[in-house]
Amino acid sequence: MRHIFYTGNGTAPPGVARPHVGRFFTVEDDGALRYFRYDGFGELDPTGANGFVGNGSGNQVGRGFDHFLHVLGGGNGIVLAVAPNGDLTWFRYTGAGEHDPSGTNGFVENNPANVIGNGFHSFRHLFVSPREGQTTATTIFAVAENGDLLWFRYEGHGEHDPTGVRGFPGPNQGNQIGNGFLGFRRIVGVGDGAFIAVRDNGDLIWFRYTGNGELDPSGTNGFAENNSGNQIGNGFDTVRHLFGGLTDRPGLEGQAAPARVFYFVDANGDLRWLRYGGNGEQDPTGSLGFDGPHQGNQIGNGFSASRMDTTNIPRDPVDRLGSAIESANQKWEALPEEERQEPESLPAPQPLGVLCSQYKESAALMHAEASSASQAGFAQLAEVATELAHEYDEFVRIACPPPVE
Repeated sequence: MRHIFYTGNGTAPPGVARPHVGRFFTVEDDGALRYFRYDGFGELDPTGANGFVGNGSGNQVGRGFDHFLHVLGGGNGIVLAVAPNGDLTWFRYTGAGEHDPSGTNGFVENNPANVIGNGFHSFRHLFVSPREGQTTATTIFAVAENGDLLWFRYEGHGEHDPTGVRGFPGPNQGNQIGNGFLGFRRIVGVGDGAFIAVRDNGDLIWFRYTGNGELDPSGTNGFAENNSGNQIGNGFDTVRHLFGGLTDRPGLEGQAAPARVFYFVDANGDLRWLRYGGNGEQDPTGSLGFDGPHQGNQIGNGFSASRMDTTNIPRDPVDRLGSAIESANQKWEALPEEERQEPESLPAPQPLGVLCSQYKESAALMHAEASSASQAGFAQLAEVATELAHEYDEFVRIACPPPVE
């Protein structure tokens, strides 16, 4: 699977249960969009038979999502997808998982595939705080290549506007609200301004942003008094996919709601469940906030990561980049002939002292190649170049010392 994303729990008046708790989508390698809804409480069930029964889970509800760089759930059935050329594309699914590979029924009259913005292809991470509860806008967080955290808020309903002017009102769009977000392999929104990030060593870190996009490169204001940056768990370095969001259902043993339910896919493709009732209190062991029974239980299977996944590549930066280059060369050879350009092969890694300056330049070249390929409509080439550019960037971050001040 290329992507798995939680869609948000849906808006509802005060005191009314949110209608879409437990709903998520997957994107297969062939671009098929599938619907799932989990109604259980983490009861152990490796077959996935119980919590997914009778709710359309596993049905294909759309197609053609394989070329998107990012796919996110914006709440109330909203799906936001970023094309290789940077276009931010809108979909809204209002079905209940009825089988429909064509994607005709559930997306009818909801402005499907309209472009609502541009320039989103250069970000390392994109994640959202969705429309749910009383919140009727989607907040988009973006991590730039240098680690800066940027803020956007979309209040439209998919009206076609490639300029991104119409649905993004207000003065704070694109403002920097923080920095230093380079050292994370995964970042996902989990509702109400909260998001969790996984460091390369597997530590799970909590953040919660309550600002309105006020310019603050230091990240001081909107994250104040929200326990942001605290470690709330560990051991997530082998996780292939991570997603989740708020629930207004109390726990099985009376644990208070709201809480957050996290789902993750392990190296075997098994789907596992966690319930977090904390608010980001510092706890590296992960024993405090993960309340109630069934923590980490397997609730399904067959969610194997895409062949594009790089989780199991070597941790040593030289070996890691060597693996990335070998993989990129193979993908390069498989590209359509009209997309392949000289040189056809990339150089093998050299000793560390040589690599730092060389690969800083290589990162810039690959980013430029990705941008050029996107503009030319070569989606596969853009994807390969983008992946390799990020590996070069990651190598430099891990292995190369910062400049002496």
